[in-house]
Amino acid sequence: MSRAARKPKSKSLKWYRDKAWELTSKYVRLREADEDGYNRCVTCGITKPWKELQAGHFIPQARGNAIRWDLRGIWPQCLRCNCHLGGNGAEYTCYMLDRFSRATVDDLRRVATTTRIMRRADYEEIIDDMAARLARIALNPGEREPTETQEWQRNHVS
Repeated sequence: MSRAARKPKSKSLKWYRDKAWELTSKYVRLREADEDGYNRCVTCGITKPWKELQAGHFIPQARGNAIRWDLRGIWPQCLRCNCHLGGNGAEYTCYMLDRFSRATVDDLRRVATTTRIMRRADYEEIIDDMAARLARIALNPGEREPTETQEWQRNHVS
């Protein structure tokens, strides 16, 4: 088979995971940014441009895929809190309890104990969802989407 006739190499599962995280991280940092593009670290309160913050997990993403993609538990954090302070868990817990109910925090902890196998289609769904959310932010820079809290409550609380 000639070089030109070979099938293009398909993208790896890692590529899809990395792309999904790239878009999720960007969305998390932009969703709370003000009209000037500044945002606050949820654990220490420092204000920085959204590009200088990270998307930090309330429950470390090392706990697995079940919690890694849950937007209720991913919020902007500075490098110091997210990496150097290991997520700054005590302050993150305070933030989560102020923003959400105890039941939501407990639900996130419960979900973290479950296993979720991610397939290419799962990552493609995340990529499509985050791309659509980012497009809405780009089209309406002064308007905020409903917060994840409001969206989650609308879908899960009767």
